[in-house]
Amino acid sequence: MRKLTVLICLLVILLTSCTQGSSVTPESTLTITQTPIATATFTPSPTSTPVPPLEGRLFFDMNGSGLPDEATFNYDEARLNSPINQIVRAYISAFPDSYYQPERLAGLEDTIEEYISAYPDALRDETHPVLLKVIDDYVSAHPGIEDGDLITMDEPGLPGYTVCVQSECAQTDQEGSFSLPNASGASRASIKITDPYADFPAWAMRYINDWKGAVTVPAYTKDIDAATMARLTTIPLCDADLEALVCKLDEDTLQVRDQHLNDTSIIPIAKGTSIKSGQDNNIGLMQGFLTLPFVSEQVPKPFIWGYFDIIGKRILNDNITYNDTQDGIILNYDGKYNLPIDFSRVLNGEHFSGVGDSHTGLDILLPMGTYELSALPTSKVLSLAGPPSYPEFMTFLWFENPNNPANHYMTVYGHQNNQLVNSDQTVYRGQIIGLSGNSGVDPPPCVQQVHFDLEERIPEGWFFIDPFRTIITLNPLPDNYWGSPASWWTSDNNPQFSLP
Repeated sequence: MRKLTVLICLLVILLTSCTQGSSVTPESTLTITQTPIATATFTPSPTSTPVPPLEGRLFFDMNGSGLPDEATFNYDEARLNSPINQIVRAYISAFPDSYYQPERLAGLEDTIEEYISAYPDALRDETHPVLLKVIDDYVSAHPGIEDGDLITMDEPGLPGYTVCVQSECAQTDQEGSFSLPNASGASRASIKITDPYADFPAWAMRYINDWKGAVTVPAYTKDIDAATMARLTTIPLCDADLEALVCKLDEDTLQVRDQHLNDTSIIPIAKGTSIKSGQDNNIGLMQGFLTLPFVSEQVPKPFIWGYFDIIGKRILNDNITYNDTQDGIILNYDGKYNLPIDFSRVLNGEHFSGVGDSHTGLDILLPMGTYELSALPTSKVLSLAGPPSYPEFMTFLWFENPNNPANHYMTVYGHQNNQLVNSDQTVYRGQIIGLSGNSGVDPPPCVQQVHFDLEERIPEGWFFIDPFRTIITLNPLPDNYWGSPASWWTSDNNPQFSLP
């Protein structure tokens, strides 16, 4: 009992001393460690990248390449200084912004119509006002230029045109550029183009030349008979001329060297086209879909000696032949230039132009061996013909409108010395298809030329078209009028020939 009492006393003393010697409060002896609950952290979403606008540029595709590059054509002083072009100049001078502000064009149209009313024999063959201004600037910078000289300049932009993506529209500026918001962020958009000159047939752009890519036609050779080769005096030897696209490899072989061209297709302007977001969208517009069927540098002053007869039957088929279309009446595009063709005067070296009864195309004097070029966008050779099946060489080139497979065209090249393509071959604009000559019995063999015509396929047959001029000033038009409401050449509706 005594031992238990002593033990209890010792325990009480020990506990009392421990408590008195400690400075830590009882509450601090218990430490609770708790893992903190994860707090939700707000991470802001990345800043969205601004969607680039839909941008592009409209330009006058004068050479039909589909790309904005240089155009070359002959300076035609008489045409550029015609009375109607002087009216256009005066109007632009008085209203400097009018050529790219279409709402200000009404006064110009009225002024031209008043002039035509006062001078009904005037030919409405005015130059597109944008091109007229660019050429005038060029001439001012080159004061020594003479009639017929070649002009080489950048293809101009087209101001004042309206470009729309659905309900969003913008007008092209002085350089032909436009910018539209791309609210949907789409990578591609369809656009519609409105031409401010749509009511001016001499100025209206009717086609979009859609560039699909660059192509190279590889070099190839063509066997030529000795008699034909002897006539090609302008074609150099291959080892003597390293730049000529066609040269003589040996005495019976022609070499056609690599040709770097463009694959393009034609779209009526009303159909519109598509552009890509964030890319340079250069859109070439053309007045017609044809270009010159020869090289300007080889023929700086081409001369037409046989014109299209605008009076007669317009359609040929299995039941209507060329002889059936002749009616004894001939008339040129201007309604008064109606001299019949005189072979003797041409043979005497005179620059004599005439019109054959129901002549379906243009006869253009060309030196022997001149390159003949495809004047169409990407096409196919429909057929080749020559002696003995035909009295003259002819090349038919096929053009199919991609927006209407039933609507296709054909160009014909006659009197060739040599053909350099094959049937059913795909050809591109500007590709060398043959060499000019004098094959055939009509005209006389010593007349070196190319016969060039354009035909449209319709259900009734082949519908011939005058490709050369824009507006025929005949009021009223004859019942059997066989002309064209618009030119089919792209270079300002005028291949810049020197006319008599």
